[in-house]
Amino acid sequence: MVVFCVLFVILVVFMYFTTKSLFSEMRKVEASLGKKYKLVSAGSIKKHKEAVVWLKKEYEGESFELDGETIDKNQYVYFVVDGKSMRRFGIESGDLVLVKKDEKDLSITETSIFVIKVYPPKRNKIEYKLRKPIDFYDCRDDSEQKFETWIKEHRLDSEKLKHADIREKVDDCKRRGCRLLVSETTRKRKVHYSFHPEDRIFGQVEHVIQNENVEIIEKR
Repeated sequence: MVVFCVLFVILVVFMYFTTKSLFSEMRKVEASLGKKYKLVSAGSIKKHKEAVVWLKKEYEGESFELDGETIDKNQYVYFVVDGKSMRRFGIESGDLVLVKKDEKDLSITETSIFVIKVYPPKRNKIEYKLRKPIDFYDCRDDSEQKFETWIKEHRLDSEKLKHADIREKVDDCKRRGCRLLVSETTRKRKVHYSFHPEDRIFGQVEHVIQNENVEIIEKR
């Protein structure tokens, strides 16, 4: 009986490590066959830059149906969403967003979501964030009074603006001769404002492939 128990334990351990090794090899094969997409942060920027993913068959081709339209894949840049700060706008972590690259003449609507280029300190690569735009502030014709009026018109929380170094950002945009994008994000379930020069806008989210149709194999 003791010998049988010992043999059974050895068999279980052997099967566990064999199965684990087999699944590991299968995941490596999957990762090699998957496609790489850049990550866009919805929240704090993570250390990962890109994800290897598989899409459901209906979204793999050069064109497919989405949101009642025929999508030409070549007209968009694809990003995998990493984070939960855009949940209340219908974008979940793991979703794939299709972005029209356009840095000029962008208009803001109730459904607009922008991808912003950011340059974190001590990192040598452009990274990307999702932002829900509120409006542009034209820094080229700026004055203290005008900005205060703009804040009141847009009903922004002045207490939150006190800690945002906003005047520094406005002055920087004024020197650059561009508008300042004022947007909102969610951190720890609280709404915060963020500020980016207009020329940091990468493009606008046009479509979303929901995460049940996206399998993330690996983040890199």
